Formats: sequence, C-alpha cells, structure tokens
Amino acid sequence: MITNFPHGTREALHLGYDEVSGWNPRVIYADITGFGDAGPDARLPGFDRTAFWSRPGLLAATRDAGAPPTSPPWGQHAAELADLLDAEFRSQPLVHCKEVLDTGGVPYGVMQSPEEAAAEPQLRAADIVVPIEGARDLDLTVNNPITLRGLARVAARRAPEHGEHNADVLAQLGFSVEDIAQLREQKAIPGAPKQETTT
Repeated sequence: MITNFPHGTREALHLGYDEVSGWNPRVIYADITGFGDAGPDARLPGFDRTAFWSRPGLLAATRDAGAPPTSPPWGQHAAELADLLDAEFRSQPLVHCKEVLDTGGVPYGVMQSPEEAAAEPQLRAADIVVPIEGARDLDLTVNNPITLRGLARVAARRAPEHGEHNADVLAQLGFSVEDIAQLREQKAIPGAPKQETTT
C-alpha cells in the first residue's frame, strides 16, 4: 500500500500503518510525506508548489530577478494576480498571514531563498539534514530519504577517497598483502590513501 496523506489525515481515514498492519501483518506499506515524520510541520500537506518549490528556495532560485513567482496555470494574468496578492500580503505581518491561511485550511508555502531553507528547523527535526562523520569542511548533509520501520538508520559518512578501500576489496578477493604491494609498485592501482595507511 502506498499513501501520501499527511499524518493525522491518514489516521482519520484508517490508513495509518498501525491500523493497516493490524488487518494484514504482511502488508508492504510505503508512505511519502512532504515534511517528514517528525517536527512541527510533519502534519502539513506537501503540495508541489508549496512544499517543493516555494519553501526550499527552488522558486526563488529559478525565477528571473525581480519577476513575480508565477506558475503556468496563472497564464497571462500572472503579473496582475501577483500585484494584488503582494499588496494584500505586504499590508499585514507574515505571522498574521500564516494564521489566517492556517485557520482557513489554505495550503501555502513561504517563498524562501536556498540559504533560508537550509536553516529551517523542520529539516533537523525530521532528520532530513543530519551531521556527517569524517568529512573535511562539512558539518551537515542531506539524509537518506528512506526509512525502514524497525531498522535504525546508518549515520551519514563522507564518501571514500579514490582508491581508499582498494586493499580491503583486493584482500576479500584473495590477494595477499604482497600481491597488493606489487600492484601498487606496478602502478596498477593507486598508492594507499592517507586513511588506508594510518589504520
């Protein structure tokens, strides 16, 4: 079963994992969310225009400088509509606009720059952005988006250096330490990277 209903909605429709797996313990259940399984925004719907274009900074990064944030369905009246909406939204503080839209159940996404999006607390709360181990000059990375129920996620690590695991792989294939050294001398494989020589 695959569902993309946000948390809360899927449970109200009796489509949450706990209830569905009670009907059939062998069910293969996949759920897709716009904002992850945890954090203050986990129950928000993840619409393409709001969750995936406006909020993460893609819309700000891909439109022409100074142009309104248009979408194809608005067609020839995009500029006029943008002017009307801009005037209304500018007349009130953002917190007021959010409250009105939330109360009315209107999905929205605040258009952010990529830098603003990277600082979103929701990314940390939902483990979308996580610390990375062993990387030089990099503290955080984007996490694997797949979670398997009952299995702990593997911590994010840096990618290996070129040839870093050559000795391990060749040893598993039956090459001796002497064989590997000879391959290095013949330049058939690169010399041992720093990580490999210090272990």
